[in-house]
Amino acid sequence: MRVPNPRPRPRPGLIPAVLLVLLTATLVASARPAAAATAVPRPPKVVAIGPSHLARRPSAALATATTQLVDHGGRIIADTHLYAIWWGRSAAFPADAKPAVTDFLNGLDGSRHLALLTPYLRGAMPHTSSVVSFTDPANPPRSATAMSIGAEVAKVTNGTVDPAGVYLVFTSNAPSGATYCGWHNSVVIAGVRTAVAYLPLFGTGSPCDAGDRVGANDLSERTRALVNVAAHELFEVMTDAEPGPGTAAWVDTSGAEIGDKCAWQFVTPVRLRNGTRWQVQTEWANASRRCEQGA
Repeated sequence: MRVPNPRPRPRPGLIPAVLLVLLTATLVASARPAAAATAVPRPPKVVAIGPSHLARRPSAALATATTQLVDHGGRIIADTHLYAIWWGRSAAFPADAKPAVTDFLNGLDGSRHLALLTPYLRGAMPHTSSVVSFTDPANPPRSATAMSIGAEVAKVTNGTVDPAGVYLVFTSNAPSGATYCGWHNSVVIAGVRTAVAYLPLFGTGSPCDAGDRVGANDLSERTRALVNVAAHELFEVMTDAEPGPGTAAWVDTSGAEIGDKCAWQFVTPVRLRNGTRWQVQTEWANASRRCEQGA
């Protein structure tokens, strides 16, 4: 009778070694964050600093006064880095809007028009950079707030904003029934104080459209209006970046800024350093106690 071969005995130490390998792999796997592969970065925090300062329509504009602009010590931006954000479907903007705004902003530096800001910059000279543009085809809200504009700036810049930047946000729509043509404010994005402006696109014939007053160029009506309001807001940002009680820079006793005091007043076309001509409003000059074109 054959005797079956006995089962081979495991080599000493083999089973403990295998168990050790399995245990180690389990511990490593359990130490990995379960949601690491699907984690979504949080959007940067956005905080509005104060009330938005409105560029009012002609029917609601502040009356021009002879009172001077007074420096209340708030933030100014003398050396300005320009950013334009086009928020909305490209086809909703006039075809000449983006090229015109780009030409206007790129021609400002070194112009007589920009030099109007010199007395308000505490010894510095005004400078503006070439504009950097962003596009976002998403639908903007019908009526923007400082928080929604700040969130849009954070979105297109991935939360990395320029402390010396002025972010001009052009939207393909406009609020109905508004008494303003745009506004500017300051928000905190990921801890950085950031100057922003809201520039909605109003329809043809809107009160924000001043018409062709000085024959400066052949722009479409809505684009001509958009450039004028953008100039108004940019100059006010540079001389009063954080409007509101306790944070204001250059305002008069009624709270009017450099552009408010001369809103909707045009004298001659403004010629910029790149040879372009524009219909943009005058700005208040303390020295002469009147509105000046800086043409």
